[in-house]
Amino acid sequence: MASAPQSGQSGDSGKRQALIGVNDLNYVLPPDLSVSVVRTHTNHYFQQSEYTNKQRSICILNTGAHYIDTRQSALEFGVRLTGTDGVNIGGTFGRIGSALNLIDSITVTSRAGDELCRLDQADLLHFITTPFRQTSAWMETIGQGMGVAAIVPDIGMDINTQYFSIPLYALVDLFNYGRLIPPMLASGLRISITWTDPSRAFILRGRAAVVGTPASDKITEYTIENPYISTFAHQLSDGIQRDLNELSATNGLELVYCDWEPTEISYGAAATLSAQLEVRKAASRALQAIAVTRRTADINDKAVDSYASKIWDVSKYQWQLGSLYFPQQPVLANGTIGLNGTANSRTAAILAESYKHTLISFGKYKPEGGTITSAAVPFRESANYLLDHNSSRLPATDTAVDQSAWKEEGSASEILHGSRDSQNGKWGTFSNGMSVIGVQLERTDLFNMSGVPINNARVLSLRTTYDEFLAGDPTSRTLTIFLKYVRLARCFLNNVEVEQ
Repeated sequence: MASAPQSGQSGDSGKRQALIGVNDLNYVLPPDLSVSVVRTHTNHYFQQSEYTNKQRSICILNTGAHYIDTRQSALEFGVRLTGTDGVNIGGTFGRIGSALNLIDSITVTSRAGDELCRLDQADLLHFITTPFRQTSAWMETIGQGMGVAAIVPDIGMDINTQYFSIPLYALVDLFNYGRLIPPMLASGLRISITWTDPSRAFILRGRAAVVGTPASDKITEYTIENPYISTFAHQLSDGIQRDLNELSATNGLELVYCDWEPTEISYGAAATLSAQLEVRKAASRALQAIAVTRRTADINDKAVDSYASKIWDVSKYQWQLGSLYFPQQPVLANGTIGLNGTANSRTAAILAESYKHTLISFGKYKPEGGTITSAAVPFRESANYLLDHNSSRLPATDTAVDQSAWKEEGSASEILHGSRDSQNGKWGTFSNGMSVIGVQLERTDLFNMSGVPINNARVLSLRTTYDEFLAGDPTSRTLTIFLKYVRLARCFLNNVEVEQ
């Protein structure tokens, strides 16, 4: 008889507790779930305090027993121009470029010498991927710290060193791992960096091709000053540390991360050109591929952005992996579009569809959690794409039909820094300088790291057809493909095993 009222009272008490929780009326200190005992910032310096752009820079991390949060760690260094041919020459990274332009390649190895990742043509890859992976807000905040659109002062100025802070996760995807890096991997980690030639890394500031840059004016050398890596380090509690060490001694701690492999080829100029490039990298799980076409003559041109893509002139393309096609039907432009009777092209018709496929490959097409986390690269910033690419508006004496030819309006400073008006479009839009062909190779984007295998009998290839967009381009094209694939590092107490 007495149990019934108690049951009712218990139920009422549970309901009241639920109401208190729903209305956020809990005034109880929650239990401490942190396993970190000490958190600190530690600086790890390179082997020299100064490097020229022709020297390899090496930093060996001395983290001890600390776990490293690479998502809050950074590469810090200063840049100073130390060699120029000319007077009052400075440099800029362009509107989308940053201090990442300076890094030609990165190699990360364990203390035992096992290669964890090797990123060649890192400058080009970062130029392409950073604005697609990050939002405009990121580019305007963290990106500013790492030098987006920054200017390196003239060599003759009193203060001529510019300092930058590059997040480690922006360097290589190994440091974009979503968990703390264990000490058995971080301790003794060797990071080796080679620097980019100044003719590619910089655009001359103050002397644009539009005003006639003397052939002798160029940046010949720059110096990296006081480079170091600042790490966000954690010391874990003894019990947690002991359990992780036991797991590491038996099965090893598994770190799943991504790496990139470049493949490149050049093609001669032609009115219409069909090209095919195969990626022969073997990988058990390939996730993504991106391709960019540049004017070969611009790659080492001091007066234009060496990383910007050629004005879009692709009329047809399709990716193939074994018997799989991405997309199933080729992206194809049908018909002819006239530009005031001065030039014809079918290429503008597939721009929007190509932009969609590229956004999908970077996971930026669908909203995340109901919020659109859009890429920093817009489709276009001008009202009329066709008018912006009308060849009749170019100067009659100009035969360079890509980046350096977008100068019929605006001063030299505007050309260099990308501050073009809305009628002419701006550097960094998909239709101007950031034209990329992307494909997602994952079986489904609902599950992360669900890639497809690539090997010698199952190569990835890209077939493209180019239509000459503007008449008079005498240069060849360089097509570069970057393949993103999965690697696995098993961290034991005394060594690291790397698989892919």
